[in-house]
Amino acid sequence: MLNSIRARLLFWFAGVLLLVIVGFACYLYWSAEHASLQQMDVRLEGAVRYLDAAVKAYPLRELLKPYPFNNPFAPGSFSSPNQNREARLLDNSIRKEAMELRPAEKRNPDKRREGDTNRQSEMERRNQAMRDGVERMRRDLRLPPPTESEIYKMPQFFTIFKENGVVFATNSDPDLKRDPQYFNNLLGKMMTIMFIESDKTRLALFRGPERSLILVGVSMVHELTRLDTLFYQLIASGSLALFVGLLGSWYISGMIMKPVKAISATAAKLSATHLHERIDTRQVDTELKELATVLNDTFDRLEGAFQRQSRFTADAGHELRTPLAVLHTNLELALSRPRSEGEYCEILKSCLDGSSRMRTLIDSLLTLARADAGQLQSNFKSIELCQVVRHAMAQHQARAGNHVLECKLPAQTITIQGDMILMSMVLSNLISNALKYTPEHGRIQVQVDTDGKDAILKVTDNGMGIPEESLPHIFSRFFRVDQSRNRTTGGQGLGLAICKSLVDAHHGSITCESTVGRGTSFTMRFPLINPGV
Repeated sequence: MLNSIRARLLFWFAGVLLLVIVGFACYLYWSAEHASLQQMDVRLEGAVRYLDAAVKAYPLRELLKPYPFNNPFAPGSFSSPNQNREARLLDNSIRKEAMELRPAEKRNPDKRREGDTNRQSEMERRNQAMRDGVERMRRDLRLPPPTESEIYKMPQFFTIFKENGVVFATNSDPDLKRDPQYFNNLLGKMMTIMFIESDKTRLALFRGPERSLILVGVSMVHELTRLDTLFYQLIASGSLALFVGLLGSWYISGMIMKPVKAISATAAKLSATHLHERIDTRQVDTELKELATVLNDTFDRLEGAFQRQSRFTADAGHELRTPLAVLHTNLELALSRPRSEGEYCEILKSCLDGSSRMRTLIDSLLTLARADAGQLQSNFKSIELCQVVRHAMAQHQARAGNHVLECKLPAQTITIQGDMILMSMVLSNLISNALKYTPEHGRIQVQVDTDGKDAILKVTDNGMGIPEESLPHIFSRFFRVDQSRNRTTGGQGLGLAICKSLVDAHHGSITCESTVGRGTSFTMRFPLINPGV
């Protein structure tokens, strides 16, 4: 499955989408948790500041002895004693101690009632003084007055420890066995508020007056429940987004691969007899248009190659058919009746000419086949180009007749990588064509030169020339310019095709320039073995 582009694209998109969703969900969860903790910390800090102001307003001597401290957040502030269990215990111990110190009041009920009334009045004055002190400290510290929601919802509990670890005041603390020494060690000498978490509870610690310890806490159960709900909501929404994203990516990848399937379908329709199919580039995306264009060009070349091969096969069969037909006719003629010795000689001579032409054609076809198969370079070695020209000129000098053969060779040695026989064949074909299509007393020149990088071999004549419209086709196999170049003059239309194949095998190039009535010039270029020398 991993060999599929569509599957790899889907897996890659799924991984990226999953990473984005998980990262975004983590950020949302962290933001919600951070905002919740920050909100709790702000409220806890306000409560700590308020309690600190309340303790500072309380007489400092009270921090040196146990005394019930009422919840400053409860309605009535300090006017309602014994709000919790610790306050009741402390109040009972104080009352017991007071009764032991006043035995006379115990024996006299009237005096005792009078004392109780005085103590109650004293307590009310003290509470009023403390409330006034708390309000004054609140104004000095610029603390806002507690709202009704803050009084009954935030904070949930508090405890104030004296320096010796005795509870000075507490309210709704769920843990009555807190170790003040642990919190003192944790707080150390810090004079700022410390926030910690303990057993689903958010705690704020602060060093109060006379090294007292103010502990304010709030339960995190509600916030944790809300965060758990958010967590599951994020999982559900993230899974839904991932599912929808995967469906979308599968659809999009299918649309992306649709042009590829169309290209594959077009390529599958191609065959040796069905090569006209092409990819419609108008319906292909920009990214695939270049590929479609390259494939169309390849199909064009493939179709051209098949057409040339079919034409070559048909032409080769036609060229072989003619000498075979001549040979067969002559043999039938010789066997039709008894003939004289001279007649038999004429028939045999005609058969020999036909077989020679057929042999020449077969040799040419074999040469082209070897060139197409790349089998001509096995005997390549360093050869001297001027020596090849001298050898070819010597072979055609006797056949030149009234034609003028000229040779212009440089003084320096020009060396290329190639085969002496094949290069002689190229030069022989060009000189033979020049002799054949140049009138008598015409001039044929073979010139060798160099430009420092390539060796240049040029064959020029002043013959009849080649029409301009025929120049692009002269190197095609079995191509003839006109009736003057047909098989009656010995031409087969393979000479220039063989030259082109042999020059290409030598990593060279061949071009033709011609003007009708003025002559033709063939220029070949071959890479030098030692350029610049």
